[in-house]
Amino acid sequence: MAQKKRHGWICLALWAILIAAGIIGKRVFYQPDLVVFFHLPAAVMLVLGWYLLSADVRRRYAKTCAEMLRAKTSPVTKETH
Repeated sequence: MAQKKRHGWICLALWAILIAAGIIGKRVFYQPDLVVFFHLPAAVMLVLGWYLLSADVRRRYAKTCAEMLRAKTSPVTKETH
């Protein structure tokens, strides 16, 4: 689990680096054509990073949904006095 979180944070760090590199390439080196080579991989890193970091939240949500569905579909037992 910790390994996936580490990979998630690495992906987000790469996202920030790639975005900064694209901006620097455009503004400093006057190469706006190269921005796409930085920003498209950065988009992939952003999605992958948040996918890995949100795994626990999604797992808890699925568990809660399963419990609610089980409670909704289970027969109700009434105690008789």
